[in-house]
Amino acid sequence: MTPVVIPPERLVGNRERILRILHPTIGHRFLPSAWIEHHLAKPCEHANFIRTLRDLRRKPNQYIYWPEQQDYSLNAAYKDGVHGLTDKGAKAVGLPLPRLSTHEYAHELGVSIVECSLKFGARDLGISFQTAEPQTFRFGDVEYVPDGHPMLIGDIFIPGIEFERRKYKESPGDTREKIHKVIRFMKERIYEREGFAKALVLFVATTERRTENLMGTVEEQLGACSFILFRTTRDWAREPNFPKPNGDMLTEPWLRVGCPPLTIATQARKEGADV
Repeated sequence: MTPVVIPPERLVGNRERILRILHPTIGHRFLPSAWIEHHLAKPCEHANFIRTLRDLRRKPNQYIYWPEQQDYSLNAAYKDGVHGLTDKGAKAVGLPLPRLSTHEYAHELGVSIVECSLKFGARDLGISFQTAEPQTFRFGDVEYVPDGHPMLIGDIFIPGIEFERRKYKESPGDTREKIHKVIRFMKERIYEREGFAKALVLFVATTERRTENLMGTVEEQLGACSFILFRTTRDWAREPNFPKPNGDMLTEPWLRVGCPPLTIATQARKEGADV
């Protein structure tokens, strides 16, 4: 079937919204199609949505693309398709060109799914959610670059998501240095310089062993810690299926070192939703 040709001036409604969802400075670098669809305030009929993705992806449009890495995952022929934004797509909606990532496909996909889960949980509970462009925090001799986007959930500032896929033994020095930077960021209250009264740092790992090692490193450097939270998730790029869109990252408890588990939703002040 020949795709519909979509000139930039006809990128309105859900078409434009899809491109903005996939823009890495205000949205996400990669997302499965079901997670893109779940963003839409006025979702269209599912078959029409899939046709829209197809038309945006195919020649001569090519506003979005299909990352080839997904073809090597388990169950690739039946797994929900993942999409990313092209330079052409960014230009078509008048946004800066996508920032080149220093991480690989699987890492960026994992970060995007975690961020979306927090966003969807806030939307479902009526908690305000705001995000900004990825940021580098500099203080003293430290340069702290979190993964993903800074977020404000209710009145809680989250500088980004620390998404850990590598085995601890592959990067023990990097891990200790990152956690040292996080502890300084929080203990020196650098987030107050950004205008926020409260902050949390989130670490998400793809194995239970990795989570345990991260928590052990925090215990070695600081002891009990209330402001660094830990969760284990799947390495979704390698799994045979993606999770259904959900708000679990906001509504389910996170682990802490020497403190009871914490649910972010219970800590965020409820305000008008802004997602």
